[in-house]
Amino acid sequence: YTMRPGLPAERACSFGPNVPKQVVWFTSFFKSGLRLPLHPFVRKLLRFYQISVSQLLPNAVRHIVGFLILLGQEGVEPTINHFRRFFRLQAAPGTTGRFSVISQKHSKIMIGLPESNRKWKSEWLVVEAPWMDFDVTWNQHPKTQRSSLRPGEYSVEDEQWARDLIRRCEIDYPKVKSLITHESIEKYNLRGEGLLFLRSLVLFSLVGIDLHPSLPQAA
Repeated sequence: YTMRPGLPAERACSFGPNVPKQVVWFTSFFKSGLRLPLHPFVRKLLRFYQISVSQLLPNAVRHIVGFLILLGQEGVEPTINHFRRFFRLQAAPGTTGRFSVISQKHSKIMIGLPESNRKWKSEWLVVEAPWMDFDVTWNQHPKTQRSSLRPGEYSVEDEQWARDLIRRCEIDYPKVKSLITHESIEKYNLRGEGLLFLRSLVLFSLVGIDLHPSLPQAA
């Protein structure tokens, strides 16, 4: 793995098919519970939608991480269809190549996303690794039309479980801040490689960014 601070002339959208195995990694990813290397499900999800991790807005990352933790609490192995049952990908208004994740209609399973994520676009590193294989171009539209499930893609049992989960969440919606904690990241195997995490913290500190106060804390 190679990590370095971004150069003044570089932008997140500078990295695409012509720059293989490199991607921008925002500080907001760490604040949202995402770690290096990417969780296998997150990689699978990004390939399905044909986007890069750097195209996700901070709250989109929180939705994905919160989803993984919530399904971990349920003892359910996450799949693309599980994700699509509760969420859909949506192009972020007023942007090019950035995407949010929003709840499907009548399918909310968590609340409490921050209304503002200040300075997140200016705080990032460049990561180079074999698993950073996002062959995408920012101005292309991903498969957002595949956000909704099609007939036959979800079993009756899965749908019964999903509806039951939605009903239980409606009684007392899980809050994102309570879901994404240091404890839950460890418990549900989302912590990635500790050495990569420490290296990234050191690099961010060298460019004047101290992440420790804003990282997920123990529950």
